Amino acid sequence: MAKFYDYRLQHRDTDGIALLRGGRLRQQYIVDAYAVVKQTCLTYLRLNKKKLRANLYQGLQDTIVASDNSVVAIEQRIILPSSFIGGPHHMVQNYQDAMAICKWAHCLDVFVTFTC
Repeated sequence: MAKFYDYRLQHRDTDGIALLRGGRLRQQYIVDAYAVVKQTCLTYLRLNKKKLRANLYQGLQDTIVASDNSVVAIEQRIILPSSFIGGPHHMVQNYQDAMAICKWAHCLDVFVTFTC
């Protein structure tokens, strides 16, 4: 789906001119396309969690439930893999990669991070 929207938003001389000249409507189209792509990815993760080895996280879920007495009912937890961009595992993986680069380079004077 992301490739489809990429194709639709590229500038070509033959077709798609109306979409490129849409102004605010084009911006809304881009936001809606982003939401659709993210929702599709999340739906895939939710429906295929058995294939993605989500059962390995059962011990983690048991620990969370046992340590927090205020939680009355937990419906269903879906732990996002590090391949989901913007998820907590993805952020931790990027941080660990950056720290490994700093350890490898040895001589960094300033380390600046940007978040968006």
